[in-house]
This record gives sequence, structure tokens and C-alpha cells, in this order.
Amino acid sequence: MQIKKRNLKPPHTSSKLIEVSKSIQHHGKEITIGELTKLFGLRAIGGSLAILSLLAIFPGISIIAGSLIMILGWQSFNAQKLVLPRRILAKSFDSEATAKKLELLASYAEVVERYTRPRLSWLCYPPYSRVISLLIVLLGICIFIPLPMTNFIPALAILGFAIAFIERDGLLLSISFGISLIAITTCIVIVKTFINFIAAN
Repeated sequence: MQIKKRNLKPPHTSSKLIEVSKSIQHHGKEITIGELTKLFGLRAIGGSLAILSLLAIFPGISIIAGSLIMILGWQSFNAQKLVLPRRILAKSFDSEATAKKLELLASYAEVVERYTRPRLSWLCYPPYSRVISLLIVLLGICIFIPLPMTNFIPALAILGFAIAFIERDGLLLSISFGISLIAITTCIVIVKTFINFIAAN
């Protein structure tokens, strides 16, 4: 009996963005978020995490971003696919404008791809990916906490995880794992210091 080998070398993100862009151009006047997530497949969670990690750096948005990151981390642990409420999935955008934005993102993705590539890709699949998913939930909690210095390092780790999963880069995943441990430890120290300060006063 032949064992089917897992494909560890998916197309580059830039190629996928261009592919989706071309599909959208022949789709119609508008395209919904639900249809976009189907076109992106498993990369939908990685892309969403990357965007949220960048938003999490800004004060005021970190609580919302942290909440969504926790949800996406838990979804990736259970389903390995993006699951959103029907109202969000039904939201539509102009197809032509969306296609142009994806082409622009593809040009940025090409820059990132110069430094990342599929390597140690087995780390990006279960059971290892499930451990990372739980770490993403914990990092989301760190970002959710409205205290100084609890969002930047976790956001950096999540961005690294997102890119690593999209590009199947196990080396970047390992580096991000180390950063995530530093982030969680730092968050615990800050929260503990804050609690002790409140208790002392």
C-alpha cells in the first residue's frame, strides 16, 4: 500500500495572492469575505493573524486585536480553518478594487519571501502546530491586558508565527517560539509587579 506524502512546499504567498486576484477579476462586481476565505483556504488564518498583530501594537486597538487573536488561535487549534460569524462572511467588497489591493500585497510578499522559505516544514503541522495555536491564545491574552509593554513583544511573536505558517518556514517558527516564551514571561512579570504595586497602596 502506498502512503500519500504530504505536500510540504505550498506555493509562495505572492503567487497565491496573484492567483486569488485573477480569480476575483472574473468573479463579478462584488466578492464577499466568505468567498475570499474559501479562495485563500488555510492561509486565511495566517493572513488574519498577521494583520491583527500589526494592529495590536497601537494603543486602544490592542484589546480588540487581542480578543480576535485569542479566537483565531483557538480556531486554528480545533479546525485549522477560519470560522467567522455569518454577518462578517456576508460583507462584500468591490471586486476590481480588492484585486488591485491583493496585487499590491503580492509585491510586499515578494520582499518577505526573500528571507523566508519552506524549511523544517514538518514543524508547521500537527502536533507541533497545535502547541503554537495554544501559544497564540496565550499571546492574545497578553495583548488583551491593558498594561504598558504587554503588547509589542507578543505582537512580534504572532507576526512571526503568521508568516512562518503561511510560508511553511519551520526555522522562523522556532525563532518565534522563543520570542513568544520571552513575551509570556515578560507579561507575567509586568502583571505580577502591577498587582504587588496595587496591593502595597
